[in-house]
Amino acid sequence: MLKSYADERRELVQKVIDNDSIIATLMSGNYPEKYKHRTGESTRDLLNEWCENAENKNFTLGLSITYSKIQ
Repeated sequence: MLKSYADERRELVQKVIDNDSIIATLMSGNYPEKYKHRTGESTRDLLNEWCENAENKNFTLGLSITYSKIQ
């Protein structure tokens, strides 16, 4: 079981890192790469939009986290 642990978690851990990076960048008033095309909009509004996104909410709350089976 422990042999596959890192492989099973890697994708989810990367998603947590990516989400945290987006949130921190928006909170600092800057635009993460994902939002570079929307620089005319307020970073606060973009952060609110990110937080209201159902997929982001469910992931952050731990409701949509699943692990694929590694053979």
